[in-house]
Formats: sequence, C-alpha cells, structure tokens
Amino acid sequence: MEPNEGQLEEGLGKLQASQQQLIDLAKEMVTIADLYQMDLLTTAVLNRSLAIIDGFVVLVRGHNTLAALHLVRLHLDSLLRYSAAWLVEDPGAFAMEVFGGKPVRKIKDRTGALMTDKYLADKLTEEYIWVSSVYNQTSGYVHLSEKHYHSAIRKKEGRENEQVVEAIISKDDRFIPYSLKLDAAGAMFEITQCIYEYVFGWTDTKRGGKPRI
Repeated sequence: MEPNEGQLEEGLGKLQASQQQLIDLAKEMVTIADLYQMDLLTTAVLNRSLAIIDGFVVLVRGHNTLAALHLVRLHLDSLLRYSAAWLVEDPGAFAMEVFGGKPVRKIKDRTGALMTDKYLADKLTEEYIWVSSVYNQTSGYVHLSEKHYHSAIRKKEGRENEQVVEAIISKDDRFIPYSLKLDAAGAMFEITQCIYEYVFGWTDTKRGGKPRI
C-alpha cells in the first residue's frame, strides 16, 4: 500500500524530534572539560545538521521535495566527513586542516588512503550497511540525472492502450510518490542518529578525561 500524507507527517515529526537530541548532546559536550579542536569540528557538524534538517522538513511540507532530496546527500556528507576524524592519526590536526580549507579528499587516513567521499562511504558502510545505497541514490539528485527526468515526466496508459506522456514544469512535487518522500525522511533520520552516535562517542571520550580524538 502506498504511504500517505499522515505517515509522511509522522516521519517528519520524528525527524524534527531528533534535532532536540542533537541540541541536548551539544550542551553536554561543551560543559565537559576543556575545549578541543574536535569540539570545534563537532560544533560545525551539528550546526550544519540542524540547518539541513530544518530546510528538509520545510521543503517537503511545502511540496518541493525535489529541492529537499539533495539535502539528504548534504546531510550524509556531514556524517561522512565527521567520521573521517576517527580514521586519522591525529583528529585535532585533521580538524585544523579542514578549518584551514584543505579538502577532506586530499587528506589521508592512518593507512595512507585518500579520504574521498566514495572511500568514506565504503568505510562507513562496514558499520552501517545502508550508507552506500543512500550515497549512490542521493548523489543522483545533486547532479542532473535520470532522477530529475522521472520527477518531471511520466508515462501512463491512455485510451485503447495508447501510451501517453505527462510532463510537469512546476515547483510542485505531484510526480514524486509518498513512498520516496517517506524513504527520504527515513534516511535523514538514520543519518541524524549516526551523527548523534559519533558525537556521543566524542563526548564520552571527553567525559573520561582521555580526549584521544
């Protein structure tokens, strides 16, 4: 059965509630011990995450899902690049390189591998099996692709089995099914939970008095 607006609203509400989880954890992080470079990187990730989640919800509720879908990829980008801090020898130095403008794709992990987006997605998929699928699917919304074709053009059966093509030029997302909207909201929620887990890990490290990262 095709998901409906009520189910979508439930998913968006769940996503919004996750924002408060991030805020509460951020408050805890900044009250523990001294300030480290990883605190600054974490702050940037959390700030971006809250903005992206808010924008996603507003766009989907405004029936502009096509604009919202690429935000899933941006949200995943925050997770991928934040997780990179766990792959390097010196996370603090990594944070400073990022703040200095060095692209993450040009920084090597502790094994000597360049941390491209694809590499980070593959590494994270070892822990969260859905990451590669979300990475591949949502990358198609960042660049013009067949996904934009299917969002604007569709085929349907006409009279006497005649093939009819429908096209739309509008900000309205009437060609995008609720199932895709619900999947996108679900992906946003899962990404948020992963960011929460990483931030919790860093906060727990601070709490233990051994800021290894």
